[in-house]
Amino acid sequence: DVPTRVELAAELRKMADKAKEDAESRPRLERQMSNLAQELRMQAQEADDARKGLQKQMTDLLTAMTAQPLPRPMQHAGSTDAVTIRSPLPGPGLGNGPSDSCTPTQSSTPHLRASAKATPTLRI
Repeated sequence: DVPTRVELAAELRKMADKAKEDAESRPRLERQMSNLAQELRMQAQEADDARKGLQKQMTDLLTAMTAQPLPRPMQHAGSTDAVTIRSPLPGPGLGNGPSDSCTPTQSSTPHLRASAKATPTLRI
């Protein structure tokens, strides 16, 4: 089954047409590739600038944090008791029991309870 001259000529014309299309579309494809490459470079530069900005902010924040001592929690009446804070939610108690107020967890002395109600302290 050998191809005839007509079949070979038709195949050759197809190949020539395809080569012509490729040659015509090549400059357009090269422009598109160049535009995409430029866009990628711009995005990479923006990402790098954003990274540098965040890195500077983190450095500044760490510098500020290490420059000042951490605040110490306030303690009242010499108490070292931790305070439990409970919110008045609907349910048992409804505002008339110790579960509805701030109470020291270890001490039941009245002056400490009053102090804890006025200014609760959180321990970390």
